Amino acid sequence: MDIYIIHSVGLTNKAIRYGKELQNQGKLVYIPGKQTKKYDTTANCFLKEKEIIGQNIDAIKGCKEIHFMWDGTSIEPVFELGVAVALEKKIVILPRPPRPIDRFIKESTEPKKGN
Repeated sequence: MDIYIIHSVGLTNKAIRYGKELQNQGKLVYIPGKQTKKYDTTANCFLKEKEIIGQNIDAIKGCKEIHFMWDGTSIEPVFELGVAVALEKKIVILPRPPRPIDRFIKESTEPKKGN
């Protein structure tokens, strides 16, 4: 997988449109709001949050880079961003009004001096 799009729930449709643009450029894209399984049709029940998060962590591990699309309304994207930072993935912040988390992302993903 080339790109994992971290996005707020309210931006799912926007993430899907953006993902299609990337796919048209030949990129393999994972959009959690569209692709992460949330319901087990065999057991006829919703998956536990831990199972859903596990799917997303596995997808993040398998991607070359992360594109971050967040409107500040949900916490899940921040968690996924932390996973991406810990895995030292390349992170692309998609344009939006600046927020305090931007500084954290920038500082966390810059190469360390002296390495």
